[in-house]
Amino acid sequence: MSSLPITVMPWHKPDPCMPPKMQTPAAFKSSYLEYMSNLSIESKLLRSPLSVIMCTIGPSTNNQQSLISLMESGMSFALVQMSSGSREEVQDTIQLLQSAVSENSIAHDRVVTLATAVQLKPPGVHIGTLDRGRTVTLQAGDTFTLTTNSDWKYRCNSKFCYFDLPNAGDILNREDEIIVGNGGVRLIVDEVANNNITCNVTQSGQLLSNMKVSIPGVPLHLGAVTEQDKDDLAFISLQSNVDAVVVTSTKSAIHIIEIRRLLKSNGSDLRVLARIDSKSGIDNLNEIAREADGVVLARNELAAEIEVYKLLLSQKIAFATCNKIGKPVFVCAEYMESMLHLKNPKFSEIIDVQSAILDGADGVLLEAVTAEGHFADQAVKVVASSFREAEAAVWQNQIFDSLLLLAMPPMDPAHAISIGAVDTALKSCASAIILATTSGRAAQIVSRYRPRCPIIAVTRYGRVARQLNMWRAVISVHYISQPFPDWNKEVDVRLQMGIELGKEKKNNPSWRSDRFTKWVAPRGWVHKYYQSSVRL
Repeated sequence: MSSLPITVMPWHKPDPCMPPKMQTPAAFKSSYLEYMSNLSIESKLLRSPLSVIMCTIGPSTNNQQSLISLMESGMSFALVQMSSGSREEVQDTIQLLQSAVSENSIAHDRVVTLATAVQLKPPGVHIGTLDRGRTVTLQAGDTFTLTTNSDWKYRCNSKFCYFDLPNAGDILNREDEIIVGNGGVRLIVDEVANNNITCNVTQSGQLLSNMKVSIPGVPLHLGAVTEQDKDDLAFISLQSNVDAVVVTSTKSAIHIIEIRRLLKSNGSDLRVLARIDSKSGIDNLNEIAREADGVVLARNELAAEIEVYKLLLSQKIAFATCNKIGKPVFVCAEYMESMLHLKNPKFSEIIDVQSAILDGADGVLLEAVTAEGHFADQAVKVVASSFREAEAAVWQNQIFDSLLLLAMPPMDPAHAISIGAVDTALKSCASAIILATTSGRAAQIVSRYRPRCPIIAVTRYGRVARQLNMWRAVISVHYISQPFPDWNKEVDVRLQMGIELGKEKKNNPSWRSDRFTKWVAPRGWVHKYYQSSVRL
């Protein structure tokens, strides 16, 4: 006698009629040991990662073909450093990114979204830009002159170099030590004459453009926001294709508040990311994360201020703090730097990336490997594959329950519906959550509860679509067709576009349309009129 068909309801955990995927047999276990012991190395994965890959653009990728390759490999967030060259060079890089996006959009027959952030120069004293971007090697015993004359700002060489310490002639004395970079080059002051500081090289090393200068024992009295920062923020605000600014060496929430004030005075609504690279930043992380739109944990710089044994704990604190309040958090370290010259990474580098995702990171920032490496696109592919494996093993059910305990009523309807969308998607093993949004807030709230499937967010606003690339699991869609006067028709068309993109992405081999959780974002929030629903 044949068995009766099983009736499957959305609250069944897991759905017995669906093939196991993304560690489903382990996902709904009630204890940590049960969860861990039921993980399988044969489990199916998503076709593309949920976490964000942010890439620093540099000499090796500063061309259109390389940028397109990075996007095809998994980059969704590009970082341009103000310290990488002159403003004209930074502007050229931003325009090149836009050109690569346009070319890639034509190839895919849809708007490809790529977020672009500009990172301010680290506070402190820095040397200028080397002539023609060359690397200079100084040998012990050489004579080397530092100058505050800005005529040398963009043409430093092995004998003469600009550094931005205007009062150097007043505060430096003979026999003072000057350290360039991370201690690679050491100088001893021999003579101070007006704008020129003549030094003897005591430790050989290489000079790179805009390296940091340290002067032990000499108080510099530098403010958090410098005049250079103000000028750079005015410049960044004029760039229409920039979506965020990264504030280096953030030590307090006041720093972020001041940056926002300056951006607002320039008529800009850029997202502000706080780069944490000091013990003060870790100590004030809760306040900083609440003021900023996201956090970048700079592990290498942090190691200079705290014991290396405490780095793991600092990382976990940063991730948990940001997860708790719903802010994106990224981590940068020497990820994949063996791939600067080699095509394959070290095993430890892959495990390091995966551990960050398991700890709660929303993504990683790749620095040297994408700025200077010979295999930048391959490194991004390795990171994307590492993400997919780690994301499948995240115990999302436990994380969701923990976040629910923090979601205390009363809350606005949009927030409540977002929680319902994630819960429904989890229990029904949905292939994706699709939503229509205007401001992007709906997608941000859904992302906060860390679903196991992608969030396809359809919006009519280009900047909103690009900025949503900061949030974990969000696949942003810039919808540019003629709008419909009927709002319900407009929403249905947008959601259908999300479904079509989902089929293209192929996150699930079947991509059955009845396995999507559809979230219609509120319309007219200002007037307190809500038109929200979850449809499965």
